[in-house]
Amino acid sequence: MIDKQRINQKIVIIENNISKLKILSKKTEDEFFSDFRNIESAKHLLQVSIECMIDICEHRDF
Repeated sequence: MIDKQRINQKIVIIENNISKLKILSKKTEDEFFSDFRNIESAKHLLQVSIECMIDICEHRDF
């Protein structure tokens, strides 16, 4: 059986992360790369989003 609430929670996390990445994408290339926190934030947001996607794909409620 599929736990729709759990899947929806993962989707919300992904959507929130995309919103944050869009904010980062508005920076110029020089602005983005001049602060290591931008790079690390983007990497973290992407990693968490990918983990959520994997969780959704592997989701099974036994």
